[in-house]
Amino acid sequence: MGHLNKTFYNYMTEQDAWDEYLGLLKDDNTFAEQWKDTQDDFEEWCEINDVVLVDTQQRVNQLEEAQLQ
Repeated sequence: MGHLNKTFYNYMTEQDAWDEYLGLLKDDNTFAEQWKDTQDDFEEWCEINDVVLVDTQQRVNQLEEAQLQ
């Protein structure tokens, strides 16, 4: 039953993570009130949302597949 408490990480390339983050800043007023376009805020957002930055999309795919097993 320990698998029920497993944290599922959001593996993303840094560019994809920034694109998502900046999109939220642009499109979500509530989000934009809380977060700013800074490296520190971006890194905190990644940590809170279990975003793990990886080098390539191929590595993202490998890690996501392994996580589901």
